Amino acid sequence: MANPWCRALGIDVPRLESVVGHREANTYSLMLVALLERGEPMTLAEIAERFEEAGVDDAESALRSLKRCKPGRPPVYREGDRYALDPHDDDLDLWAFRLDLRPPRVAPPPRSCAAPRAAGQ
Repeated sequence: MANPWCRALGIDVPRLESVVGHREANTYSLMLVALLERGEPMTLAEIAERFEEAGVDDAESALRSLKRCKPGRPPVYREGDRYALDPHDDDLDLWAFRLDLRPPRVAPPPRSCAAPRAAGQ
């Protein structure tokens, strides 16, 4: 069953392990996935523990990286020592797309099979 954040985005609940090697994966984007996966606010220490479980990094190094990545910027906000998501923030939807957690909203234009003709032919 989808959690409220994933439901608002219209995506399945992601698994952090499935995004770790993604070309767009960085500390901040992995934090977003960890929060989406849990579906509720987490402390940076809890996120670091989840990073260790998923094979991102050991918890101590992950916590240092999380503190340096400016974790309280939109679509993330801070409630005391816990970090939460605003599922209605356009940046979160964009991250979901960039991390392949949701398909494109618009179909790509069809590709032509014919080679372009040179001028004068």
